Amino acid sequence: MIFNLMAASILFAAEPGVSDLSFFSGCWEIRSGALLVEEAWSSATAGTLFGWSRTIRDGKTVQWELMRIEMKDGKPVFVPSVSGSEKPVEFKAVRSSATEVVFENLAHDFPQRIIYKRNGADLDARIEGTIKGQARGKDFPYKRVACAGR
Repeated sequence: MIFNLMAASILFAAEPGVSDLSFFSGCWEIRSGALLVEEAWSSATAGTLFGWSRTIRDGKTVQWELMRIEMKDGKPVFVPSVSGSEKPVEFKAVRSSATEVVFENLAHDFPQRIIYKRNGADLDARIEGTIKGQARGKDFPYKRVACAGR
């Protein structure tokens, strides 16, 4: 009986949770000429991470996104709400470690995969999938920035 309880507690501890994804909490940006992409994530508190992103081109916001990561059916789920879309889409975590997480929804048009990976002090994000049978991907090499005023 004691062995079974110990085994169960080890298995439960091994299940990935939202707090395991705190490696991308903080503020991040990409700057390239007149383009600025900002992304910020809260800490993993009370089983949820909240985030937001916006893309600014020539001083105007051209896209925004509100995001959350929460537990569903025992797995972290990434739920973005993108400007111009009518309803959020869920992407379940299919792989995670202390420095990387891969979310996937193969039924979604594009992207089908969203990947976050720590790169030293910085954060690499990537979206990928297929469009008309062609593999596509886009990288977002974020640099860490101070969160004050964001």
